[in-house]
Amino acid sequence: MIEPKKRSKFLKIVFKMKRYLILSIALFFPLFLHAEILPLKYDGFTVWLDCSRHGAVKFNYHVYKDNSNLPRHNKFYSDESVPARCRQTSTRGYRFK
Repeated sequence: MIEPKKRSKFLKIVFKMKRYLILSIALFFPLFLHAEILPLKYDGFTVWLDCSRHGAVKFNYHVYKDNSNLPRHNKFYSDESVPARCRQTSTRGYRFK
């Protein structure tokens, strides 16, 4: 069995180590969570892309009166102004099977 004085000293050391470990995690953990968010401004809307996810994480758009006179675009493409590391890997739709 550990003597009371030695045990007390041991517990103080362990407590100090825990405190430094928690402090270290609190200070350095956010550095590992850093994500590269790329804002893309278009006519009428803005999209924020997360490069690590290859997709949008936020969007903002302006709503206008719908006159039903705009043609539907049937072809979709990758925006060449977006760096390749941030682009989606496919232009296919999101349909479920």
